[in-house]
Amino acid sequence: MDIQEGHILPSFELASTLRQRGHTVTYISVLDNERLVRDQGFRFYPLFEKIYALGFNQRYKGMALKNQNADKEHLMHINELINGVLDQYFTERKPDLLISSSFLRLESLIIFYKYKIQPVLFVPYLMARGVDLSIDCIEQVIRFPGGIVANLMECLAKNGIKLSSLANLAKPLNYFARLIACPEELEISEPDNGKNVKYLGPMIRNENIGLGFKMLNEIPKEKRIIYAGFGSQTAAYGSPLMSLNKMLIRIMQCGEMQGFHLILSVGPGVDVRSFGDIPLNVTILNWAPQLDILRVASVALIHGGLGTIKECVYFGVPMLVFPFANEQPLNARRVETKGLGISGDINMIGDMELVEKVLTLNRNETIHRNITQMKEIFQHKQNTSFGVDFVESLISG
Repeated sequence: MDIQEGHILPSFELASTLRQRGHTVTYISVLDNERLVRDQGFRFYPLFEKIYALGFNQRYKGMALKNQNADKEHLMHINELINGVLDQYFTERKPDLLISSSFLRLESLIIFYKYKIQPVLFVPYLMARGVDLSIDCIEQVIRFPGGIVANLMECLAKNGIKLSSLANLAKPLNYFARLIACPEELEISEPDNGKNVKYLGPMIRNENIGLGFKMLNEIPKEKRIIYAGFGSQTAAYGSPLMSLNKMLIRIMQCGEMQGFHLILSVGPGVDVRSFGDIPLNVTILNWAPQLDILRVASVALIHGGLGTIKECVYFGVPMLVFPFANEQPLNARRVETKGLGISGDINMIGDMELVEKVLTLNRNETIHRNITQMKEIFQHKQNTSFGVDFVESLISG
């Protein structure tokens, strides 16, 4: 799996079901993800310890804020992979199936060519229609220094593989089986129903169930709860998100909002004192037990990451989505198209418009009916381990 914990979390439900069926599951990832994995009871094999030492994930999140990137580290680990850093693992463990993050496109190809293992791609998001992973991979390789590409081609030649073009190098990506960590009902275009594609259940994590009960019990029972959380990479969103957070605190003093209580998750490293005086109907946290809160929330304000959208649907919470980057704008469109909520422009919204959007979500019968119907689908597929039989067929096949 790649370094992002948000990409690993949805895999735990699949891994847990496979373990229940008698399979042994080992995660291969960077050191920062070891505790996350071991807390779920799975084996862990650390990789690239010198390149991605403990604490790298947090530094990586800050790189976006400083307009930096991790190209140097990426090139180093590609070289290590080419030069055989996984030789011992595959020789000793001989896995029956390798599931690889879809964000590790070139890494999956190197494993495919070098070890004659065909990975299954785990896709923790819904792709835009027409996305071609092989083209994405080619664009990535084109940006590499020539030495890396030459090293890669030399490695392949040693394994008896001579490729005439980068297109041929990346072509197998389009044939690898894909596990999409979301029910197909959330697609707004025609679902990809290819024989090697399987939509799984919602893959809802369960690691913080019960952690928020004490905090929730301190909120007056008559208050309807507004949850606002914008993911784990809040530092990258900078001043626009800080302004939205301050606006949320401000509007909670309006008369229309006195029947609500806001739980605001501002992200790690943010000084809660920087928000000044906090109204009694506001709770501010650096980290929130999101699942516990969504169980009782009336409205959720989110950034549009698929993981949080799935959790809102699973608990039937209408959403107000403020997308920032990457696939979030497309996910916001999914929410609106499916009638599960509405979206907003973080750079344009004012206090009274924000109040009106929250009140609309709370009252709109059509949105509540739509999300209740989708909730039933999600809960059914979660509880029936939807798609795991397909994974087992890949092992036996």
